[in-house]
Amino acid sequence: MMNKTFHANRIKFNACVGFNGIYDIEAYALGYLESVQILIESTIKGKATLDAIVYPILYSARHFIELTLKHQLSILTYINQIVDSRFSYRIIAQHNISWFWNEFKKLSKIDNRYIPLIQESNEFIDDFSEIDDNGETFRYPYSTDNNKHLGQLYCIDIIDFYSRFQLLSEKLNEIGFLSSLLLEEYRQRSFLCNKSRSEIESIAKKLPSINTWHNENFKIIKANLKDEFSLSSNQLSKIISFIKSHREFSSLIDNEIKIKELTINDFKWFLNQYDEFLKSKPQNDYFEYLQEKTDKIYRRLTKKVIASISQLYDMGYFRLYSEEYDGGLKYKMQETKSELIRVYLFGNGIVKENIKLGLQSMGQKTLLKAFDC
Repeated sequence: MMNKTFHANRIKFNACVGFNGIYDIEAYALGYLESVQILIESTIKGKATLDAIVYPILYSARHFIELTLKHQLSILTYINQIVDSRFSYRIIAQHNISWFWNEFKKLSKIDNRYIPLIQESNEFIDDFSEIDDNGETFRYPYSTDNNKHLGQLYCIDIIDFYSRFQLLSEKLNEIGFLSSLLLEEYRQRSFLCNKSRSEIESIAKKLPSINTWHNENFKIIKANLKDEFSLSSNQLSKIISFIKSHREFSSLIDNEIKIKELTINDFKWFLNQYDEFLKSKPQNDYFEYLQEKTDKIYRRLTKKVIASISQLYDMGYFRLYSEEYDGGLKYKMQETKSELIRVYLFGNGIVKENIKLGLQSMGQKTLLKAFDC
């Protein structure tokens, strides 16, 4: 029998829920965040009873924080497991904001980029923890011990509250954005000696050209790097070896590791064909012209070359990490040459731009020179 209260009817007003909608914890958190905004704006316009609506406003704000912190803990758990497969963590089934925040601070020690955001958010989280740590104060007038909630307060300025809450939600959004970036970064597994990929990149940028490493000054540079990044001699040696073997980072020390699938001659030829394609593209008989160009590239370039250029396009378009080249190339080798040519190598003027970005992310200085011809 159909539930007469919870069912689908009017298309315009059917809210997608469960497996039919965005059913993750972020969607729930967003709903509570938007509820705060809508309820306060309605109150400001005189469309609600302030002394009554204050409770769902405060509860929604608090629950947004709880859900956001729970989600962040799950991300940080995954990042810690990437770094150390032995890492084990379980989120306790409870509601205390202070507990979630303290756990977040513990797990976020995996990367020091969280530190300033934590410092900027502490005061706001503590304010909520002080008034409603367990999620009961804004939901019920009395505690389970029959004590009056909010007895220490007489009034809450809803405008001041909203101003503070907006600042906190911005900080939590920044934390969420950082976590998303770090999740992708750590998935590359380019960390070493307790240093993140970002820190290793910073070390690479501070190293001089590999051609000067025989100079006495290089010893001084290494000593400074050990002090700055708190590294032992052995750790720094491992990181330097890693930098020398890493396509992107090695280019920072003038040690280019060329991709073997694509030669400068094949790449120049392709760029000439693409320029000709854009310049001569007819208004009529376009698909016949496209087929002609596709056939020409198909005959001249091997599948590996075509797959390589296609992956470089994706590297630039999606702003992928250089580590993702090999996996993407392997995947594209499973597609047909014709499909790769049509999907990746022809289109509007952004093809060359994205390929160039892909080459830059890979540190391919030789191939980049083809754009200057």
